[in-house]
Amino acid sequence: MITFSCSSDGTDGINGIDGTDGADGIRRDENGSGILILSGDITNEEAARIVEENTGENTHTIIVRNTTNLITLNLPKVLTLVKLQVNGNRNLQVVTMPNLNTTFEELSIQSNASLESINFPNLDTTYGSLTIASNEALTTINCTKLIAVNTLNVYGNTSLENLSFPVLIEASNRLSISNQENLTTLDLRSLTSANSITIVRNERLTSIAFVNLTSSNSIEFSENPMLTTLQFNALENIVTTISISNNNVLNTIAFPNLETVNSGNITIREDLLETVDFSKLSTFSFLSIDSNVLLSSVNLSSIRDFTQLDLDSSGRLSTAAIDGLLTRLVNIVPAITEKRISVTGVASAQAQTHAETLRNTGNTVTISE
Repeated sequence: MITFSCSSDGTDGINGIDGTDGADGIRRDENGSGILILSGDITNEEAARIVEENTGENTHTIIVRNTTNLITLNLPKVLTLVKLQVNGNRNLQVVTMPNLNTTFEELSIQSNASLESINFPNLDTTYGSLTIASNEALTTINCTKLIAVNTLNVYGNTSLENLSFPVLIEASNRLSISNQENLTTLDLRSLTSANSITIVRNERLTSIAFVNLTSSNSIEFSENPMLTTLQFNALENIVTTISISNNNVLNTIAFPNLETVNSGNITIREDLLETVDFSKLSTFSFLSIDSNVLLSSVNLSSIRDFTQLDLDSSGRLSTAAIDGLLTRLVNIVPAITEKRISVTGVASAQAQTHAETLRNTGNTVTISE
């Protein structure tokens, strides 16, 4: 392990300067030290020399913590790492690792007040966590070749407006984007699989489309006050839950290819929601949708196997939406039984007839105006 902080000049060594047996008192391995720690009032020049002399193929852990004079961190020799921590560096502005391609446990860049740019242009796989958090001046994250990550956490970077992972395919554990108060653009165009997706409290995010996502364990979208449209065009299966709530101006939710929510609930609570598309959804346990305005379209045209359907929406369902829903339910073969169904809105005479048919086959159906 090599640790560098601030220090005064030492006594010249036998074969080195200011030390005993090497450069600055350290016997240098041509393949680099395993662990490198930089802290204190180390300067750019000192850091550049230390990195040049002490990083290489043996380097597996780099910790840069609580520096006061370091402005630029450039680590060109490092290809793989077990752990990288760059935390609490007051004046650090740029982090660059041009050749890093793989990390195994932790990549953490947090609480660097002056950090503006993070550059990992060749990083493609993170088997552990990638956390970028609470860097108030950060405007650029370059991870354009990242394909797979275990856990991705991005939060509290208040100056960040655009976030793009254009070739990211998999987040095997969790993907979380939160508390990004100026984020307007989020690009996850290639994502196909994520165990858990959480997008919460992003004040300026207006739209997001997961065009290639096909499976996930759970999805949560909440408190994104400018989000108007939410689309999951290719999503086919959710294992446990969908939770969408308190996105103040969200008016359209589309899951046009979602077929099953295996064991959990779908809960939607919004102020201005008008259109919901679950046109291929056939299997779920509990679905609840509530909007403060009229739900003009709720497409559940493939619904088949469920326990409870709660559409007691504060703004009511349109008559057409109620007609379409009850027509579908009464035509399921074999006939459904022991289901709980509740809707709020003005039902047509035909819808009332369908409701009575469903009651006669052992279902509880409530229509409230």
